[in-house]
Amino acid sequence: MGKKVLLVEDTVEYREKLVEDLEKGGYTVVSASNGLEGIEILKQEGGKVDLIVSDLHMPELNGLEMAKKIFDENMTKAPIMILTTDASKEMKKKGKLAGIKTWILKPIKKETFLGTVNLLVEKFSSDS
Repeated sequence: MGKKVLLVEDTVEYREKLVEDLEKGGYTVVSASNGLEGIEILKQEGGKVDLIVSDLHMPELNGLEMAKKIFDENMTKAPIMILTTDASKEMKKKGKLAGIKTWILKPIKKETFLGTVNLLVEKFSSDS
């Protein structure tokens, strides 16, 4: 079975495209439309995902708030990647404090996205 990615993105069309890209890249994908849903799915999965890819700006619970909650409550060891249009130093600093491993600006090329996903999954893989 392939590695599992939790994708959290509120824009339906973008979420569907990313799911398709990840599945073509050999990943199993579970997806959510906001941070609260993302946390619920992570709990349902028992924290057993290899990577979390999240949008930053979402209703209910944004990507940083979700990451902070996951990090603070030690829900998973999976790295968290943020996809966003917000490149401010202040936001990146908050992201680092929330446990974010990588910050990627939208729009993102499929090859760049999958390459970064592969690197993170490989680097932080907990298979033993």
